[in-house]
Amino acid sequence: MSNTLTNLSASLKLRGIPKIIYRNYDNDTEDAKFMENQFLSENIEDYQRHSNKYHEDNYSEWEDLILDNDLLRTPDEYAKSLNVIDSIVQWYDSESSDVCVFADDSVDFSLSDLWMFDWEFLNHHLPYNWDCIQLGVSSIKSIKMHLHPWRRESESHYCFMVNRTFAKRLKKFHFIDGKYKLAYPSPNKSILFTDYGLLNSFFYDLGITYTLPIFRLNNKDKHSAREQMSSDAVNYWWKQKSHKFSNFEFFHYNKGDSEWKMEVLFDTGGVYMDNMESIMIWI
Repeated sequence: MSNTLTNLSASLKLRGIPKIIYRNYDNDTEDAKFMENQFLSENIEDYQRHSNKYHEDNYSEWEDLILDNDLLRTPDEYAKSLNVIDSIVQWYDSESSDVCVFADDSVDFSLSDLWMFDWEFLNHHLPYNWDCIQLGVSSIKSIKMHLHPWRRESESHYCFMVNRTFAKRLKKFHFIDGKYKLAYPSPNKSILFTDYGLLNSFFYDLGITYTLPIFRLNNKDKHSAREQMSSDAVNYWWKQKSHKFSNFEFFHYNKGDSEWKMEVLFDTGGVYMDNMESIMIWI
């Protein structure tokens, strides 16, 4: 198997990664310090902190920026959506780079130590037609641990990479004259009307999106149980199972009946099922 790069340091694995913009509230200084220390230790120089403007505590100050008036969302949900959109629009308007990585301030890049490849290899093996790559995953009970087309049950926006085509489309439809449009009627009836306004209901549909689960979360207190459980599952797979697979297996999909072997299964009770050995593993 092609695991010759597993002993390289994370700094070498991540060399060449596009600019990283991480979202952070001004009072979350510890999380900002965590991110800055990561960038320093991994020799990442091209990064930027995005100061989140929107918070549920100051909802009355920005609620009029939401053009929709019939959504069933909480101020916290609105804030998360607006901060993600705002960070991408600011990058699109202020820079000319074609690709950018966006992250929450609790994304942990250390799994790159376990990669069988480096960023140059990763970038070269992405599908030619991608608009967005989901790099951090949240799911209900299973995650495909290889490159594959995004599936609706694969939620989370704590880390992703977009190109300018994707950002342009996001701005066109969801940032209109300085205000935010979060929902459009959809013929896709798997999207419930009660979900309209969530990032999950529209974000990854804006372009051709693939999922590549390569990063995890650090701060357990900032995320939902679903996101944290998914992050723990990704962490488990990279530490316990990734060495069993080749780069070819990781960067290709629809490979045949054995592809299920690269899934990690879990539930909210903290139980992981190892399909390779047909046993239950408690974490």
